[in-house]
Amino acid sequence: MRLLHCPCCKNQVYFENTSCEKCAAEFGFSPQKLDMVEISNEAGHVACLNRAPTPVCNWVVDGEAALGLCASCQLTSTIPPLDCQENLQRWVKSETAKRRLLYTLLTLGLTLNPKQKDGTGVEFRWLVPQPGVPVMTGHDQGVITLNMLEVDDGQREVQRERFNEYMRTVLGHLRHEVAHHLFDLHVRNTDRLTAFRQWFGDETQDYAKALADHYAGGKEGKWQSNFVSAYAASHPLEDWAETTAHYLLMVDALETASAWGLSLSSQQVSAIDGAVSQPTDGLTRSFSNEVVARWLPIARFLNAMSRSLGLRDSYSYLIPEPVLRKLQFVDETFRSIAPAAMEPQDAKVFAKESARMADA
Repeated sequence: MRLLHCPCCKNQVYFENTSCEKCAAEFGFSPQKLDMVEISNEAGHVACLNRAPTPVCNWVVDGEAALGLCASCQLTSTIPPLDCQENLQRWVKSETAKRRLLYTLLTLGLTLNPKQKDGTGVEFRWLVPQPGVPVMTGHDQGVITLNMLEVDDGQREVQRERFNEYMRTVLGHLRHEVAHHLFDLHVRNTDRLTAFRQWFGDETQDYAKALADHYAGGKEGKWQSNFVSAYAASHPLEDWAETTAHYLLMVDALETASAWGLSLSSQQVSAIDGAVSQPTDGLTRSFSNEVVARWLPIARFLNAMSRSLGLRDSYSYLIPEPVLRKLQFVDETFRSIAPAAMEPQDAKVFAKESARMADA
């Protein structure tokens, strides 16, 4: 995330803020400008309809928009019943995570369009399970569903322990599910499918059986050298979703580190105790250098800081060479879609710094 400032007094603010603590100006985030803008009818920046009476959203509507909803809120088709404060807070937290995901996609030149009658586009459904009516978090032909119980920290912790998923967050869920949608848009039925199968495998294999084998512990302890997570090993489509979600995490984290001026030497990492292999033939120098030289030092620093605060490690992943190759495929796929759009401030995270290093 880039650094953001009040459009009136230039005081630093956060992505989730709606007003300035210094000058009291009311503002919102413009997805067109990727920056905070003052709420002003004259300037054409109108607050999203979901800003009041409860501040669910802090984005603005630039120009005409259906029902006065911003580009993010237009993607939400179903919200939980607002008959209790719990559901209201779940809605707020879900939308907040979704806006951060959309910001990352925008920095990559990727846009999500609302679901259309012809089935194209995407929609988000925030659902609360009812007695006899379970809700499964997932993706189905552009429909992304989130079980609202996953928004509650306590409930999510139970699931984290149950499935042995070290990092389980609302934002992580949304990154994973939108990755499935991006596969349908930009890989399935395209000329990139052959290359996808080379690195991830045949996506036509029996999905239900693969997941059943996974939950039965079929590949337990056998995935670390080839996959970013145990769930990624269950099926090629889940491998893509987990790898792409990880790519989006790194994009966001590296932009944040760059915006705050955090730069660490790769010599301090020593390849994170062998967590990543050195690049070999077939891996682009820029991509490998970016991961090894920039991301891994930051990951180790995050873990060291977490331990200093008495918390568990913030980043628990290893990046063996097969995972690096898959991350490269994701990077190349998105660059082929919108190569000129990947540089709003320092968001071109997998090229700039490594190019400098290559010239040094």
